[in-house]
Amino acid sequence: MSSTQPVTVLESLPDEVLLVILSYLHAIDRLRTFKKLNSRFDRCLREVGVGIDDELASDEPLVRKFALRTIFIRCNERNEELDLSQFPALRSLTLADGVWPQVVTINPEEMPVIQHISLRSKSVFNIEEAHTELFEDVLSNKYPWLISIHLSHGIFHLNRELLDAFNPCDRIHSATIGFCHVTLFELLLCYLPNVSMLDVRVDDWHLANRIRNVKAMPDHWQQTSLCFLTLHLDHPFKKRHFEWLVNRLPVLIHLDVDSRHDENNPHRLWTYNTELMETFSEVTRTQNAND
Repeated sequence: MSSTQPVTVLESLPDEVLLVILSYLHAIDRLRTFKKLNSRFDRCLREVGVGIDDELASDEPLVRKFALRTIFIRCNERNEELDLSQFPALRSLTLADGVWPQVVTINPEEMPVIQHISLRSKSVFNIEEAHTELFEDVLSNKYPWLISIHLSHGIFHLNRELLDAFNPCDRIHSATIGFCHVTLFELLLCYLPNVSMLDVRVDDWHLANRIRNVKAMPDHWQQTSLCFLTLHLDHPFKKRHFEWLVNRLPVLIHLDVDSRHDENNPHRLWTYNTELMETFSEVTRTQNAND
């Protein structure tokens, strides 16, 4: 039984022909495909003059060489020099500390196939406005491939244009919203009918002490996709609020509530079966006992 490997058509070509073929490929594609494949290809790459050192030695910034092929960007620190307009093939974008010029660069024309956007910022200059405008574009279905949107400073509010052209954003499955008034919470869920994970800060939660104050939808309405919900509240979270959420969210299986004004228990975590309405009080007692 022979142990030799079959020779490919490309490998059977003479060096002269192979060099001509390699010269038609982009330098980065040549290196990524053939570098260190075997000694013969390494020699041909050196002869055709496509070493990575030659690429790096040029005056052109390296990011421009890869920009058209870049599909994933994650910046864990602020990088104000990063120009997002040069990445048309981008699928996923994460900025741990994005600045205003970068946020306003994000648009469906520059990033037509973007699927994931996650933006946080320590800056205060116009960031809320930029995040909010981006979120409004998302709700207007201007990003056809987007499935997750996380905006630490985004505000959900209804302007006339958005309300008149109401069209649910069906593709979003995961979202983080920086601010939503309690009276608009149900409307937010209407705009995101298929969201399964939601993290949102809800203000004026005290209005929910009377549930009728915050019901924007008919009594029979439900959002049937949301499984994991994180709420950041400015007032205590009560059992009646829990029951209201369970009635609206029949598939909810995990609830994380950060209620900063709840002196007895400033941070609560509930995991429950929605069929057991008493689970709320039982788990709460357990949490308090553990504290």
